[in-house]
Amino acid sequence: MNELNITHEFGYKNNPNSQAYIESFHSSMQYEFVDSIEFDYIEDVYNYYVSYIYFYNNLRPHGSLKYLTRKFICNLFSSLTDDTIKDLEISLEKLTVSVKK
Repeated sequence: MNELNITHEFGYKNNPNSQAYIESFHSSMQYEFVDSIEFDYIEDVYNYYVSYIYFYNNLRPHGSLKYLTRKFICNLFSSLTDDTIKDLEISLEKLTVSVKK
């Protein structure tokens, strides 16, 4: 994980809010994927799982992001540099998206 610059974080015992993001993901995964599809073959589970992860990260609107997709938000902020991030405070409540036909 060090080679990939990934920090491993542990939540606090008996404090589900310390793991809110992953708990939300698991809740969505359970409701939208596990409970709604029956599988006959293990290969189908893997293929559907890969498809669901793509859907979740690129196509699914997220309420915490004002019903925008994670991909949209990542693209929106990907051009920022460390210098601009230091002085930037972003509120999604002030974010307006215009869609042209």
